[in-house]
Amino acid sequence: MARILMLSYLPIHPPNGGGRVRIRALASHLAERHTLTLVCPPPTPPAAEALRFAVCERGVRGARQLADPRAYRTVLEVARRERPDVILLEYVWQGLHASLVSWTQGVPVLLDAFDVATERFRRAGHPLWPAISLYERSVLRSVEGVFAVSGHDRAALVRLGARQERTSVVPNGVDTSTFRPDPEAGRRVRDALGVGGDERLLLFFGQLAYPPNADAVRILVREIMPRLSPEYRLIIAGGGASPELLRRDGGRVAFVGPVERIQDYVNAADAVVAPIRHGSGTRLKLIETLACGVPAVATPVAAEGLDLAVCGPGLTLADDWDAFAAATRQACAAGRVGPSSAFIESYDWRAIVERMPL
Repeated sequence: MARILMLSYLPIHPPNGGGRVRIRALASHLAERHTLTLVCPPPTPPAAEALRFAVCERGVRGARQLADPRAYRTVLEVARRERPDVILLEYVWQGLHASLVSWTQGVPVLLDAFDVATERFRRAGHPLWPAISLYERSVLRSVEGVFAVSGHDRAALVRLGARQERTSVVPNGVDTSTFRPDPEAGRRVRDALGVGGDERLLLFFGQLAYPPNADAVRILVREIMPRLSPEYRLIIAGGGASPELLRRDGGRVAFVGPVERIQDYVNAADAVVAPIRHGSGTRLKLIETLACGVPAVATPVAAEGLDLAVCGPGLTLADDWDAFAAATRQACAAGRVGPSSAFIESYDWRAIVERMPL
């Protein structure tokens, strides 16, 4: 049993984004076998349920964590008190915090890179991506080991300076006891939404303040829905939508905001659609959808890093909008395919953490 100090720049509640879901899942399952303390910003709203691990909240959020000396002091105080065997750094942003503890306390640092920052910001055309890349390269060279979410990301991280022999794949996963086929829950959601039996329900979900997700919503409204016949309806679930996005609400498109049980909405859908054009990492929304036995239609970028053989026929890829609309029609007509045992073995969080090289 090891003593793990996990550093997260994100709060773990609410679990409304891929990074938060991954951090929470890794912490919960690692805590079954190890002693784990998580240092993270305070959640808004506070989490109500009991956790398997200790949480030390610091009152600094966002980019200010890199410049605020209180954040460094908090991390150092927790490290001195807990005397960890290893620091698990959740994403590159807190590389400076981890380096301080490693230098003063002699503790090795492992980086969990749930996407490649250089790729994400470069693809988005962010003007600061070269500076972000320099910072990411420096963190990759300073840590003892790196976890990537896919073979694609592992290769990219090695090109940026991670040591190949100490960079391994720890994929994104899903809690298959929560995300599972549940037709009754799906019927309840369809009834609440007023979706008729002759209508096709499409779903997109995710944190809508995240630019790749916001871009995907625009594509769905502007390019995909006009190519589909009137019986298709689109539901968009998630918080953070801008006023510009919300103006697209109405007609066959409806924004429902954050929902408590997204798995029920997944089970209500005839297909989940993800026309994502940029970003990095692997999309939890696709893994969660397939775990429910619901078909998913995605761009190759959205499915980057997934094991397509394990995902099976439930996942269809299309890279232009005519093909995407056609694939959506075919997916809805084909119906549901439950997850295979190979899929569960590959993507269930508990199985992933058991294989995690700590």
